[in-house]
Amino acid sequence: LLTGFAVFSMIVVWLFQIGLLNYFYKRIKLGEFKSLYNSVQEDVLAEDEDALNRDALTVAKKSDICVLLVRLQSNGTLEKVVSVDVVPDCAIHHIPDLKLMKLCDEALSRGGTYVGEIVFGEGVITVHEAAFDLADSLKGQKRSGSLVYVRLFQNSDGDPYALMLNSEGFPLDSTRATLFRQFFWIILLMVAGALVTALLLSRRITGPIIRMNRSAHRLAAGDYEVDFAGGGPEYRESEELADSLNYAAGELEKTDQLQKELIANLSHDLRTPLTMIKGYGEVMRDIPGENTPENIQIIIDETTHLTELVNDTLDISRLNAGTQKMEPAVFNLTATVQEILLRYDRLVKHEGYTVEFDYAQEVSVFADRTLMTQVIYNLINNAINYTDESKKVVVRQVVDEAKGEVAIRVEDFGEGISPENLRMIWDRYYKVDQKHKRAKCGTGLGLSIVRGNLELHKARYGVESTVGKGSVFWFALPMVSKDEEPQ
Repeated sequence: LLTGFAVFSMIVVWLFQIGLLNYFYKRIKLGEFKSLYNSVQEDVLAEDEDALNRDALTVAKKSDICVLLVRLQSNGTLEKVVSVDVVPDCAIHHIPDLKLMKLCDEALSRGGTYVGEIVFGEGVITVHEAAFDLADSLKGQKRSGSLVYVRLFQNSDGDPYALMLNSEGFPLDSTRATLFRQFFWIILLMVAGALVTALLLSRRITGPIIRMNRSAHRLAAGDYEVDFAGGGPEYRESEELADSLNYAAGELEKTDQLQKELIANLSHDLRTPLTMIKGYGEVMRDIPGENTPENIQIIIDETTHLTELVNDTLDISRLNAGTQKMEPAVFNLTATVQEILLRYDRLVKHEGYTVEFDYAQEVSVFADRTLMTQVIYNLINNAINYTDESKKVVVRQVVDEAKGEVAIRVEDFGEGISPENLRMIWDRYYKVDQKHKRAKCGTGLGLSIVRGNLELHKARYGVESTVGKGSVFWFALPMVSKDEEPQ
């Protein structure tokens, strides 16, 4: 790419400095001719001979232009009015009057203006009409004649005049050949320099990418301690990519560790109820009189816990895979919370827990009732597992009429969550307490399920916690108007 840009730049330079040299030179001289003609015509019309001679001499010396102003006589001869010869071997001053008359005739046949080139060669004077188009300039005509400009006009009395201007023949062919030879060496040096520069830059730019590619292979092999090194501050993009990859490697390491802990915890949770079921079953089989309702209830409870654990694991898998389906409908959220609280009768009666429900009115929402039941149930289980010795949990229903929302807030009075753990509490596989213990209620996997279900509903949710005072987990859903509530 860099070499291509260098070649393109050289082509542009050649086009404007060599290929179109004739074109620009002639155009510039033509502009000077026209400017001098305007000045001479004004002086002739003003009949100011002093100004005429002064202006002609000044411009002629400044622009290296020979000036010849003639009056055309009725007998076919020329009367020279102004003659300024500043260019050696000036064409209009060294050709006979007959040739000058032919130039005037050419101007007359072309509407009063003629631009040509006069070439002297082997005693022969040749006049060519000057070309001013790009195509002829790019062809590079093989002649280096002096440029002549003839313009016919009349004074205020109607006397015909002819202004003849001549610029020294510029050696354009030799100049073009010289420039082209210089250009040839310049382009060789430029292309070589571009190739070397491109090679050095590619090595410096691709070097960090190659190193990061090797590090990526190590990361794929499970080496989370790998370091992605960028190209330094002068290569901002590769440095930012390296930082992003290092962050991703750290997150993968944490996720891998959390997954391993989850598998270990699940294995423990699965083994415990299975061991108890097997143990109590063997006792009831082998020991007379142990086939009691209490032992059977323990087996039923452990079977229920095992079922919940398997179901929650399957729910997490569906949420992670994005295959969880919703079947939203309008239902009474307040009544649903009351029904859920009935499940905790055994905890309330036998273990001394208190689960309060604080609400001011009944509210309906449009959501998947099964999934929202699962959300509320898991939030209450989480609060029961982490509340303090008071064994108190409060569920509050808060209505915000201005926003048209209803929020369910589940409050415990436990140890709370530190700020550094609070921002990660919803992460998959994350546990604040890394020491595994069996949940008092539920499976201990609830917050992952809560997050997935709420995000399916695009609901707002969050957690507020103060260390030593407890935590409040909440979510908010749009309310349904009274007209839309089921009858």
